[in-house]
Amino acid sequence: MKLYDWLRATLRGEPTKTLPGGQAFHGLRVSDALKAHEEWLRRFKAALAQKQDGIDPEAVAHNDRCTLGQWIAAQRAGHASLAQSSAFEQLDTMHTTFHRTASLLAHAIQNRERAEARVLLDLMQSKSRMIQLSLAQLLIEAEESTIRRF
Repeated sequence: MKLYDWLRATLRGEPTKTLPGGQAFHGLRVSDALKAHEEWLRRFKAALAQKQDGIDPEAVAHNDRCTLGQWIAAQRAGHASLAQSSAFEQLDTMHTTFHRTASLLAHAIQNRERAEARVLLDLMQSKSRMIQLSLAQLLIEAEESTIRRF
């Protein structure tokens, strides 16, 4: 499955089994960035199930240390036209919220607040999906913009 096909399917709400690999968008390896966030969700699920608290709340709070966060910051710093779109703003907001929620979740797990942790994990999963949708929208808008120029 090609990247844009995956993105269109994601926007339509169609189930997709795998992310396309190896393709880059303005320097971002999309599948790598999304897989990294999925890995965090997996780690949190495992921590909650095993009642372990080995995730540092301060470390996961930083939204500029992961691949996607570094890319977002670079787009802003470089004043990319891409960074001016509403889809980019939505992506940035969802990504920041994902990391803030991850920090709260790590605290809840450390404090053995299992009910709150489950709610926060659900919220994180929702934010992860919103990141995918926002990124899909951004990439499709960028593709359409490029097509209109020709």
